[in-house]
Amino acid sequence: MQIVIFINFGCQKKKQRAAVDFSTVSKGTSAGVKSRGALKQALFSQGVSDKNGTFEVGLILFFLLLLLPELVHSWIHRLITLFLFQSLSQERPGGVQGQVDALKQVLDLFNIPEDLRWTWGEGGTEKALEKSWTDIVDSHESMSKTQRHQQEALWEFINTELTYINKLTIATEVCHNITVFLLLRIYYTCDGSTVSPTMLFSNLPSILDAHQLFWHEVIYPMLQEVRLTGRPFDPLRLEAGCLQFPGRFPAYFEYCLEEERNVEFTRRQLDTTPQFHTYLTWVENHPQCGRMRLGDMQAKPHQRITKYPLLLKAVQKTTEDQPTKNALERMVRLVNHFLESINGYLQLKEDTLALSVAAQRIEGCKIEGLSEEIDKYVREFCCFDLMSPVRGVGPNVIRKQLMEETLKVRIRKDTKLVVLLFTDVLLMTKTQKKSDKLKVVRPPLPLERIHCIELKDGCDLQTFFNPKTQCVI
Repeated sequence: MQIVIFINFGCQKKKQRAAVDFSTVSKGTSAGVKSRGALKQALFSQGVSDKNGTFEVGLILFFLLLLLPELVHSWIHRLITLFLFQSLSQERPGGVQGQVDALKQVLDLFNIPEDLRWTWGEGGTEKALEKSWTDIVDSHESMSKTQRHQQEALWEFINTELTYINKLTIATEVCHNITVFLLLRIYYTCDGSTVSPTMLFSNLPSILDAHQLFWHEVIYPMLQEVRLTGRPFDPLRLEAGCLQFPGRFPAYFEYCLEEERNVEFTRRQLDTTPQFHTYLTWVENHPQCGRMRLGDMQAKPHQRITKYPLLLKAVQKTTEDQPTKNALERMVRLVNHFLESINGYLQLKEDTLALSVAAQRIEGCKIEGLSEEIDKYVREFCCFDLMSPVRGVGPNVIRKQLMEETLKVRIRKDTKLVVLLFTDVLLMTKTQKKSDKLKVVRPPLPLERIHCIELKDGCDLQTFFNPKTQCVI
């Protein structure tokens, strides 16, 4: 049987009823199917008043849950929670505090699966590993100390990967519940700008998907081989997956870029939104969260991705076979290169943002020629953009502001100017009286054409500009 439900929410300050249309469609036949209008008339035209309209809607959805228990943790359950929150909030005075108290009651009724661990393996039935690698490796008693340490290091790699996936699964469930929290707040306050999953967790679901795929394609086959044969774990089974890190985990670039913003947004919400504080307290104290705080959930991805070189080095250190040792060295080197590329990406974005902020403070100098016609042609050549690439280097090298200082500059007469030193250029600017911006008063001076000489008094510095014609200015 297929249940089709049509919901129409309205955001109004006046008390209102929620209009619900639904029809029941039997598979393979259309006989006996009532129209949505007829069902609506039968349910809502029997003297139902505005006072108990919300109650009847909740009652109808309650019976839907009884008919379809498999939907208890689906959106229908969350819809009932929405209606409960609305009814509780309308009956409870006290403004924001009333909303907080109502939200506490709703959260107590909210169902979360008893076990949030990720299911994997054939048929999706496995949730846990063996207690130890010695439970599946037959020759563990006859191994040397070094070999045992190698197997323990590989087991730590596998075990911590599954633990990490489970923690991401919990964080993703919190992410989904944030969506429900957002719906509750929209329905009650008509304000959808308060909080959203991406503002707290960025693209965390994409990271979870990538690691689940890494488990299925790389780690699980290695684990199953040991289970079936009883032979020791082979580090070479990790090689293909580790050499594919850049292609498997590109989602970390975006997550690491947004992480600081997400943490700051969370801190601001905790300070300004009592409802969010109530929700977060409920989440962090829930047994299924395993005593993880929201900050811990947000920090897990960057903590994990930076741990892979250490895990691989631990395996390499205890490996005796030289070809295998060389392969592990390649894995470590490539994973480290991947981490360096993330750091380079973050530095590039940070430098670009800083340069953009600096460029917004600076106004170009006014070109005054002999006539309007001359001015027109002069402006075509007198155009310098701080955001433009630095000449002679690659696109990943961003111009940086190295120094800013107010100096007394003698051109025709002594003038106080704000001198800005960038990676490749020197700007002489002047403060504006009616704004915080700086106006360029002299043409930009390329550093490779500037020569500075300290004068005898030890306080003055003479600057010469040497153009390509070798004529000093």
